[in-house]
This record gives sequence, C-alpha cells and structure tokens, in this order.
Amino acid sequence: MAIMSFNEVTKRHPDHPLAHYMLSKCYHKTKNTKKFEKHKNLFKRFIKDHDHKAMKNYCENNNLTV
Repeated sequence: MAIMSFNEVTKRHPDHPLAHYMLSKCYHKTKNTKKFEKHKNLFKRFIKDHDHKAMKNYCENNNLTV
C-alpha cells in the first residue's frame, strides 16, 4: 500500500524528494535493490536542488538519510 501511494505522489510530483526517500525505504525493506538505488539517488539529487532548501533542512533536522 505504501509503495502504491508514494509511486502515485512521484507520478504527480516527480521531483518530490520525500516521496523518493520513502520509496527508497520501502524498496530497501522489500529487498528490491534496483528500485531502492533508483529512489535513493533521486532523493539525494532532489534534496541538493536549490528549490528544495526547506526540505533539505527538514531532512537534516530529522536525520533522514539513505
């Protein structure tokens, strides 16, 4: 259910870092290495994006790392 929900978020908002973070966590738990790596890398790329400064601060303050 979580994977379906977060995939829907990324379809509507492909650059949403938190959705990619959550998908990386879900795929890590299900041992889907390929999708884990994909969403981990997208999270890291989008979190570095200047437009996501507030999200970067949120992730740092809440120790969200993959």
